[in-house]
Amino acid sequence: MTSPRSLLTRPSALALAVTAVITTGQARAADSGYTELDQVVVTESRTAPDTDVLVTQDSLEKKQATDLDDIFSDTPDVAVGGSAPGAQKIYVRGVEDTQLNVSVDGATQAGQIFHHQGRVTVDPELLKQVEVSAGAGEATNGPGALGGAIRFVTKDPEDMLRPGQDVGGTLKTEYYSNTDGYKTSASLYGNLTDNWSAMGTLSRTELGEYKDGNGETQPYTDSELLTGFGKVVGQLTDEQKVSLSYERTEDEAFRPFKAHFPGSWSTPIDQEVLRETITGKYGFTPATTIWWIPS
Repeated sequence: MTSPRSLLTRPSALALAVTAVITTGQARAADSGYTELDQVVVTESRTAPDTDVLVTQDSLEKKQATDLDDIFSDTPDVAVGGSAPGAQKIYVRGVEDTQLNVSVDGATQAGQIFHHQGRVTVDPELLKQVEVSAGAGEATNGPGALGGAIRFVTKDPEDMLRPGQDVGGTLKTEYYSNTDGYKTSASLYGNLTDNWSAMGTLSRTELGEYKDGNGETQPYTDSELLTGFGKVVGQLTDEQKVSLSYERTEDEAFRPFKAHFPGSWSTPIDQEVLRETITGKYGFTPATTIWWIPS
């Protein structure tokens, strides 16, 4: 018969045996020359707050972007359907732009003419950067952002000026062989005072019918675009900045009623689309003191 004392003694002996094995293992690991590494912390990295993709001015200039498709050509999360400017639609992870919060300098582009037409027409030449927030769930994306948000930010006059330059101008002409089309643009920008600056841009684009990958001309894909843009920026103090901008885009073409369908699928008609955007912004960036931190 086993005594109660022997039952209490056996677990203690087992614990000592396990401890000895663990200690021996640690000693062997130390003798083998293993090196303990510093702790590695993995965190999320984003280009900016609530922004997943940032298309910079440098990227737009290198690609010589002419339309929405060129703007997002290097962005896997964003696809652009349609070829003619009036038919281009933006999709973020498969969600159409009608379910996105699309804005130009903070002004939401909420209007929609017809679900077979594109509703966002932006001249890439005017853009400083494009911010894309892909996917739902962030309150900072604003209302209507089921699939995320796209924020187009236009250039300020100082973005056009060279270092040490007070006044400047640009005159450009481009030719497109596929559509036998062209684009001409003229810009004037400069400092009005030490704290105020202004710029103005006028561009005209005429595109013929384009050829597809098989070399076949697609009917009713020509268009005429006229874009005017003006902006005034004032640095009131080191902490306060105001800006007022106006943009007007006209798109005229003889295209199918359902613009993203081939001509034989929809009756061509004369179309004229006009978009005007007026934006006033006030920014305050405290230099030293943060008055309130939300918990």
